[in-house]
Amino acid sequence: MTARSYSFGQARDFAREALDAAGADISLKAGIEIDLAFSEFSLGQIGSAIEHTSIALAYAEETGDSALKAVALACVTNAEFFGGLGVAEARMAEALALEDPSWVGPMEMRPTFIRGLMSLWTMNLGDAISTFSALRDRSAELGLDINIPWLCFFLTLACIWCGDVERAARYADEADGIAALTGEPIQRALGLTARALVDACDRPAEVVRQEAGQALSIFQETNLVPYTSWPLIALGSLELSMGEAPRVDGMLKPMADFLTTLPFADPILGICLPDAIEAEIALGDFDRATAYLGWLEAGSARLDRAWGLAASFRCRGLMAAARGDLESAIEWLDRAVAQHNRVAMPFERARTLLAKGEVHRRRKEKRLAIEALTGALEIFKSYRAIRWSGRAQRELARVGQRRKQNELTATEQLVADLAARGMTNRKVAEAAFISPKTVEANLARVYSKLGIRSRAQLARALDAMVKSKA
Repeated sequence: MTARSYSFGQARDFAREALDAAGADISLKAGIEIDLAFSEFSLGQIGSAIEHTSIALAYAEETGDSALKAVALACVTNAEFFGGLGVAEARMAEALALEDPSWVGPMEMRPTFIRGLMSLWTMNLGDAISTFSALRDRSAELGLDINIPWLCFFLTLACIWCGDVERAARYADEADGIAALTGEPIQRALGLTARALVDACDRPAEVVRQEAGQALSIFQETNLVPYTSWPLIALGSLELSMGEAPRVDGMLKPMADFLTTLPFADPILGICLPDAIEAEIALGDFDRATAYLGWLEAGSARLDRAWGLAASFRCRGLMAAARGDLESAIEWLDRAVAQHNRVAMPFERARTLLAKGEVHRRRKEKRLAIEALTGALEIFKSYRAIRWSGRAQRELARVGQRRKQNELTATEQLVADLAARGMTNRKVAEAAFISPKTVEANLARVYSKLGIRSRAQLARALDAMVKSKA
């Protein structure tokens, strides 16, 4: 079965034919309208999705079928949310109260599942993890393996965002493993995307590009438009960490151009925009960066999305810094940090701290630069984000922090951390953007400073060094 067999364009056409054939059966028409809305949403037609879910709700209310009404209420809430109208809490509560646990329709239309999505997209990550975990466990009990890749994909996102990388990796493995067994294309794409999001931290670039690229192809072939942003996010983070702004621009510009034509939409649809904006700033295209930034910031301010405001303010800081206005840059970056304090997304905070440290260094504010860069480095290390850690290490080295005689330099620390994880010299060189000979030279100095003779002793010596500083 190919991905093309699952085209949402075809699904929309079939739903329209079914609606014409449904006659006066309003119960049947309600279900078809929901299916039609799901297809329209998958094709990126949010306005049409809202229209069809509203019609479905009217039909459902006319039938008096409470289970059908619950589904219609949840689907209207979901469609309107993406249309930029926020979460209709009262309607969502009614849908949950009317939900029939024995309803046999698709999980993606269940009120509980949609409640989980609303929590995830508004960054109530604890609620999202709790909801999706319960649904995952229930699906496993009932043998509904078809649901698990979807649930594990969203659990992977939530765990990455809240900083639980180990748990995210387990869910990604589960999503990818089950999807590979089912052979269902969209599930396969979800599993590959989950893996790419986790692997973007520390796996070789070619692995992440292959995983994300394959997932992106499936989403594009099936016309599942909203989901194309997720593999692009994995690729954007990877390429930005390597300083490859032109590659980021090439990947994200079509999506960013499309999104910013939508007059009203929830900013979560533009979660790839911060990477696109950063790439445009690096390339000097301030006009395009400003257009993307205006869309993200306006939606985030209107709906009070702290993550979007934090990303917007960071991008404004980066733009000011690129133009040489370091004072304004720091003001914007401080505002970004204040927004980060409202939402637990450590990796995003680390990226802001990295930018803040770079600007403080340029302003010759050594203490503030070290403080911000050290904070960023600690978070990046907790994610095992070797390429982002390398960027923070290199910035710290540029600050010129005075070291004790046997203290490791930034490059030595990075090389030691990577080698202690069992990476070969070649892999360390690739991750740290240095030659294998430079890796060997740095390891020799590390061994001398730590008083060890072999790589086998390295992890223990590094651990002892950390404890001695605590």
